[in-house]
Amino acid sequence: MDIAGVKEIVDQSNKVVNWCLCLTGGSIATLLGSIYVRPVGKKMKLSYLLFLLGWVFLGVALKYGGELSAESVGATVEQHGESRYIDIFFQMRNDYSSQLSYFNLALYTFGAWLFIYLLWWIFGSFNSKKP
Repeated sequence: MDIAGVKEIVDQSNKVVNWCLCLTGGSIATLLGSIYVRPVGKKMKLSYLLFLLGWVFLGVALKYGGELSAESVGATVEQHGESRYIDIFFQMRNDYSSQLSYFNLALYTFGAWLFIYLLWWIFGSFNSKKP
């Protein structure tokens, strides 16, 4: 049984998990930070709801990463028949694909917030004095 493919999927999945954790921390730091100019109007503040959606996508991507780790243990520790190993490998491949999809959705969501923020920052009117 060749487990090189399994290990490669798990290694790549762990990289995505690390990026998910970095994005989560960075987005929380953005919300809690006070260095940048914040919108005052209620309409612009609604754009911050995109953070919740992004965190949901990151959470789902992390869930798939956890499932991949569990599946890799099952593929390497237990002695299955060749057909069972192939089933596990294809399930891992599908989970990794889903993990990447949700990670990309999170990136698009945070990118949409950044785009809205930049439009507001360039074209909006705001008071640059800090309280």
